[in-house]
Amino acid sequence: MRFGRNGGVQHPRLVAVETTNHCNAKCVFCPNNALARDKGPMADDLFEKIIEDCREFPLQAIEPFIQGDPFSDPKILPRLELIRRRLADTKLRLYTNGYGMSPKKTDAMHHLGIDHLFISINTLDPKKYRDVMGIPIEPTIRNIDYLSQPGKRERIANKITLRMTRLADTTVQEQDDFLRYCRDKGVKPFIVGLFN
Repeated sequence: MRFGRNGGVQHPRLVAVETTNHCNAKCVFCPNNALARDKGPMADDLFEKIIEDCREFPLQAIEPFIQGDPFSDPKILPRLELIRRRLADTKLRLYTNGYGMSPKKTDAMHHLGIDHLFISINTLDPKKYRDVMGIPIEPTIRNIDYLSQPGKRERIANKITLRMTRLADTTVQEQDDFLRYCRDKGVKPFIVGLFN
């Protein structure tokens, strides 16, 4: 706990929880590939303690993500349910590469009230996608197609954003294709430059 300039207690506005540091992708720009520590999911008792500790102050947002992809955590759905149940007034934001977000998992997310879902896709070119992310694009595209169906996307999250990381060789055409794809899917686009 910290004290502000006026003597009042300051609380974190955002808590990021690494439920797993395992990721199904191997993105060329991601520090996850260099982690020296063992990879795997967080222990249940630690996760539950963090969520309970977050109830002690007015938390604006929580993100169950730091290094790994949340859908690489075999317990992500019950963990999201616990967050929503115990932190009902806290914004729940979820970041994923979408690869492990199968239709079955998507359907299980209907009642979770996710405030913002971010999916990193980085490029729509299949070869470049595999080169950049180390996984095939087809499962991710199928998952996004399923998730973005009218009537379904509104039940999954209040906002859905597809994210593209612009690399040194990203073309204007790739960016235009990405923007068009997002528009066709009815989701928000976000293009960011590589900064790490």
